[in-house]
Amino acid sequence: MTALVTTVHNILNAVIPVMISLGVVYFVWGVVQYVIADAEEAKKTGKDRIIYGIIGLAVIVSLWGLVNILVTTFGLGGTAPTVAQSGVCTIGNTFATLANYVTCIIGSAAIPLLFALAVLVFVWGVVKFFFINYAEEAKRTEGRQFMVWGIIALTVMLCVWGLVGILGSTFGITTSVLPHTNTGEQ
Repeated sequence: MTALVTTVHNILNAVIPVMISLGVVYFVWGVVQYVIADAEEAKKTGKDRIIYGIIGLAVIVSLWGLVNILVTTFGLGGTAPTVAQSGVCTIGNTFATLANYVTCIIGSAAIPLLFALAVLVFVWGVVKFFFINYAEEAKRTEGRQFMVWGIIALTVMLCVWGLVGILGSTFGITTSVLPHTNTGEQ
């Protein structure tokens, strides 16, 4: 039993990021289809995709949570997927440590805040479009604009993040979050 749970846990660790990405893409696809569709049948299909995307994400996260609880509660081994966390940002007396401090603050606080704000703008657009005064066409148009700008912001940030990764690997720069300078401290 221990080997089975550990094997399932390790498989989930490898597959969870892909499954969550696919669930989010399916959800966003449904929202976009619902927003731009003219025919009622297409709107119904978009609405169904939204619902199934949310259900799929809930099932994925629940399954991961259940296995993670079993593994941690009973000490069955393996490691749970974790969100990468950077260390504490410290400032030193040299320019290099100051530069590292600035990049640490940007990577630890500013970038996650921008991603969170973009997601919040998108979710606010969904709420305005589907729930708040959904009968008024002006409010629906405003909600649609929020969704579009949220998706644009997320797309631009992901593209820049990917470009930084490509440039980092091309020029041999470590870009775990942001490039760091060599402070000479070990």
